[in-house]
Amino acid sequence: MRWVWGKAGKGDIPHPLICHMIDTAHVALRLLEVGLPGSFGGRLGRGVEEPAVRLAIAFVAGAHDIGKCSCWQMKRDDLLPIEAPSRIPQVLWESLGGKVPHGLMTDVHLRDWLVRQFGLAPATADLLAVAAGGHHGEFFNPGRRDLLKNASGDGMVLGGANWAQLRDQLLGELAERLGIDDTSLSGWEPDVPGAVLLTGLTAVSDWIASDEHLFPYVGAEVDLDDYVKTSRKQAEEAIDALGWARWRPAQRALPDLLPKNAEPRAAQWTVMEMAGEGMFDEPGIVIVEDAMGGGKTEIAQYAVAEWTRRLGLSGFFFALPTQATSNQMLDRLQTFLGLHSASDALLHLVHGAAGLNDEFLKLLAQDDPRVRAQITPSGIHAQDGRKATGDAGVDVSASRWFTARWRGLLAPCGVGTVDQILRAGLRIRHNAVLHFGLAGKVVVIDEVHAYDLYMSTILDRVLEWLGRQGVPVVLLSATLPSRRRLELIRAWQRGAGRGNLPAAEPTGADKAPYPLVSWGTATALRPRQPDPPQDSPVSLDFSHVHDSDEELARWLATVTADGGCVAVIRNTVGRSQSLYRALRKARIPKRDLILFHARFPHARRHELERQVLRLFGKKGRRPKRKIVIATQVVEQSLDIDFDLMVTDHAPIDLLLQRAGRLHRHERAPEARRGFVAPTLVVTGVTGVDPVDFPEESKIVYGARLLIASWYALKNLREKGRAEINLPGDIRTLTEEVYGEDKPSNLGPADIDAYAAAVEEETNKREAEELLAGNRCVPGPEGDRLHLMTELAENEEKDSQVTRLGLPSVNIVLLEEVSEGMVRPVTGGDAFSLKKSPNRRMEQALIQSSLSVSMPIAFARELLGREPCSAWRWTPWLRDHRDLVLKGGRAQIGNYEVTYDEILGLQASKLT
Repeated sequence: MRWVWGKAGKGDIPHPLICHMIDTAHVALRLLEVGLPGSFGGRLGRGVEEPAVRLAIAFVAGAHDIGKCSCWQMKRDDLLPIEAPSRIPQVLWESLGGKVPHGLMTDVHLRDWLVRQFGLAPATADLLAVAAGGHHGEFFNPGRRDLLKNASGDGMVLGGANWAQLRDQLLGELAERLGIDDTSLSGWEPDVPGAVLLTGLTAVSDWIASDEHLFPYVGAEVDLDDYVKTSRKQAEEAIDALGWARWRPAQRALPDLLPKNAEPRAAQWTVMEMAGEGMFDEPGIVIVEDAMGGGKTEIAQYAVAEWTRRLGLSGFFFALPTQATSNQMLDRLQTFLGLHSASDALLHLVHGAAGLNDEFLKLLAQDDPRVRAQITPSGIHAQDGRKATGDAGVDVSASRWFTARWRGLLAPCGVGTVDQILRAGLRIRHNAVLHFGLAGKVVVIDEVHAYDLYMSTILDRVLEWLGRQGVPVVLLSATLPSRRRLELIRAWQRGAGRGNLPAAEPTGADKAPYPLVSWGTATALRPRQPDPPQDSPVSLDFSHVHDSDEELARWLATVTADGGCVAVIRNTVGRSQSLYRALRKARIPKRDLILFHARFPHARRHELERQVLRLFGKKGRRPKRKIVIATQVVEQSLDIDFDLMVTDHAPIDLLLQRAGRLHRHERAPEARRGFVAPTLVVTGVTGVDPVDFPEESKIVYGARLLIASWYALKNLREKGRAEINLPGDIRTLTEEVYGEDKPSNLGPADIDAYAAAVEEETNKREAEELLAGNRCVPGPEGDRLHLMTELAENEEKDSQVTRLGLPSVNIVLLEEVSEGMVRPVTGGDAFSLKKSPNRRMEQALIQSSLSVSMPIAFARELLGREPCSAWRWTPWLRDHRDLVLKGGRAQIGNYEVTYDEILGLQASKLT
């Protein structure tokens, strides 16, 4: 039996299948012991008592590769001894056997064995077998199982009776080595959500147990009695080496999380009161609606610490709308963990460009490839000079193992883009690993209002699953419509209550005060209004609403002559670049300008992001004069502060968010350079009667939202108001735009245009909802596990799209240095596009990459080109097109392309 190999590699010494099965089971046991919440076993093993439940879970995890004991052994038939059962004919193996996944073979055999040996009900055995067989990321449907059974008669593809007997012996050996009593599992009644978590645990345990550095191959002559002890020790060492352990927060009151001498704000007091009423004694969902800069992040930090401590959870994940906001939150969470942890903490940044973040790179291990050991970063400090260590001097660190594909959510503590958790709601490979990574954590989602219907539909399904898995959720927003708030709460409650919902809360602006803390459990909903803070007026200036770039530039040159820190937010990259050129023509020096948008290569974009935070953050070194021309990259979550804000007209919630970057921090009046009152200057309107906007703005946001938002502001002016009161006007303005009624003051010239815009928006929403529904996983009340990864008909296989929008394409910007040789525009060695990049060159290419979606025709022209063939084996680059510049220029179709580090990438249509 020991000659049946489980891992073979390219050498002559294999790792026996029984040893790999034992390794995987021991890894699963170790994760259950130290890395996962104490309640985790109960979610997977309903109907089985401790400690049998943990052993049962470990057994299924270990049994994942039993399908390899079959004709699959012919993959390395040179390792098979003479006494091996007869092999299937080579012609059959080549035509069918080589295409049959061993996970499918596991699925077929394990089902029958569990019924025969453990006395499990057929439905239970079916669910567990599908879960184990899906460990490579795809669940097998009944049709594929039947096809395997009937493909060659008498189970020949599975190897026939002799191989079946060997599989039985291996499974029996695994059960005996784990000490499982055959009769102790007969009452096991897992459900689909539990099976999903079991698959995730199995896949992760298999990944760790398959690492030859952690579990060296031992060959067929191994003594199993000795190896069981060795395997258990190796599993313990492997998990310890990865740094995988539950986060242990120190016991803190919410005021302890605030800057020195700061007093809690109203919403923070409210959450502390609700905590005393049992808010954190059971899983729940909390939505905090408060003004920008109102201390919502500290509430979320307090919530994750309290829920983790009281419920024995394993950690948290903060989800934010963009990479830039995720990067900034990483810095805050390092400080939070260092100051408020009772043990060392593992923290990971999870998004597509995490490997370019300097602070995250400091957290990653560099020196020990065997254990991927964590490294303690230097210079992590909290506010007011407090060192980022907890009561016992804990370290905040990272482990390189978690940076591989699919693994980011597994780290005990994490922060990243919201896309990471949305993927758990899609029918994609390894979504079980994503569910496993989120289970046992607290999930925080910031700026939850910022997502379109496609993303919101997926998010609702994810919340439903999180509710079913007992995952507490914190949602943060300054501008959340009442109807959307209730939809989010209902989604979580639908999962937590197994389809049963408590009584509905009334909706509407008059029924939803602001600010508001909403606390929901599986059986109740308790909204509470904190004491409303004093309103802060933001003046509205419409005197430049029709200004051209040149007119606006001349005015900005005049108004900032004596200094001031000004932000100008444009709705598209092209509009921001055009204004920058106009500002330079208005004789504003380069040193007084920053152009910040998404059409820079990663390295340059991160450099600009750090510069903006360094200059305009809470403790930034504010220059005397600086104008930041930016796109939406600065409108949400970034803790930055300007003296004056100029903005293209946009949906009302985004205008309010942009206004939240005005006079955000306390500063002496002289530091404001004469900008005593916070003022929002609205521009980017091309007509008033009828109202109209630049075509680019309508493409990005849709005409209905722009028209409704314009009339909401117009309604203020008609009432004699020349300001927005924050936070007092937030709820009213948001409901006015996102409610079902059309603007009450809609002018005659705009009636037809608004009706057409409503129809366009409705059609778009219906299409987005249908598409998201087809791609979403089924709800947790379903009974067919294979539907988690089985796409609806006509859907692209393994689709991972979490956001809809304009067609986009990933490119790498290169400069030709000589014939056949190029260099990344952000720096690096020259190389040939015909050769595959090494690791150092791969990093340089990633730093020089970016995504392009506009101009639309230009993006489509790039999409029509094939990705660089030399990069097809490089996961980070395989879908990227190379764009080679000569002297800073190139022609792509009917577009001239240029790049420089000030303006970024530009694409101009040739006449």
